Amino acid sequence: MLVRSLGYLRWRSPDVSAWTSFATRILGMMHARTDGDGSQFFRMDDEPYRLAVVPAAEAGIDALGFHVSDSAKLDEITVLLDRSGIAWSAGTDEECARRRVGEFVRCTDPAGVPVEFYCAPITDHTRLVTPYVDGFVAGALGLGHVVLTTTDMAASAAFYRDILGFQLRNTATLPSPNGAPSRSVQFYGCNPRHHSVALVEFRDPGVLRHFMVEMTTLDDVGATIDRCQDDGVTIRETLGRHTNDLMASFYVAAPDGTNVEIGFGAQQVDSATWAVHEITAPSLWGHRPVPPPPTVPDPVAGSRFDTAAPSRN
Repeated sequence: MLVRSLGYLRWRSPDVSAWTSFATRILGMMHARTDGDGSQFFRMDDEPYRLAVVPAAEAGIDALGFHVSDSAKLDEITVLLDRSGIAWSAGTDEECARRRVGEFVRCTDPAGVPVEFYCAPITDHTRLVTPYVDGFVAGALGLGHVVLTTTDMAASAAFYRDILGFQLRNTATLPSPNGAPSRSVQFYGCNPRHHSVALVEFRDPGVLRHFMVEMTTLDDVGATIDRCQDDGVTIRETLGRHTNDLMASFYVAAPDGTNVEIGFGAQQVDSATWAVHEITAPSLWGHRPVPPPPTVPDPVAGSRFDTAAPSRN
């Protein structure tokens, strides 16, 4: 395949400090560095970073970075983009230096998501320290996965499948809440991770529904649930197990309103023997929405609520 993995997520945010706390304390990533513009970079493994948070007035995807093996693969991608009529541009030396990569090219997918393809990540060999977790399932499998919205499934699927060579792993037609129309979902992989990109039909294209990080132990996941509860971080869905990748995971609200799936134990697949299948439910068990806490009324003032003994004077 042309693409080795989903290498990094660059996220724009008006609240970078909140992300710094969330990425380190909740997700357990290592803070790697701060750039001159205030951008923050976070590590999960030996790569220079997996998550970057860039100061901006509005939140959203700054770029998805897909790792390719070398310059020759970058050239192949640009040829395919040209043949498909998709405009692209090369990163400048300054941009490459900020991303800690040798080369990269950028384009936009059919849903409007900024996409980058890079090679030769530049490591500084600083020892990884993740005190809140034993580690992450990353390395050659990359950051994890992202779920992106599109209003044109055919065009988005053609971009990832036909141009970039991602393999369709499974499909789904899943009910939407509150009686909304069912959603078509497609899951695409580029390495043994079940999927690195999922596409879901939705009215607002180019939105990140969630990104996923996989931890190395179930205890790491459980301890993360505890930290969310201790720190008042909203858990959106309870611990559950998915039907497609068999991951045990839960969903948490990240800063800016996006979501993060935190999991353990996903199956890895052999692209040579994998057969596409349709799933009819997202989870074998769990992944239930967590209702907001009940509203506690303010104390009501008045003598009829006074429990002190009446005065005899």
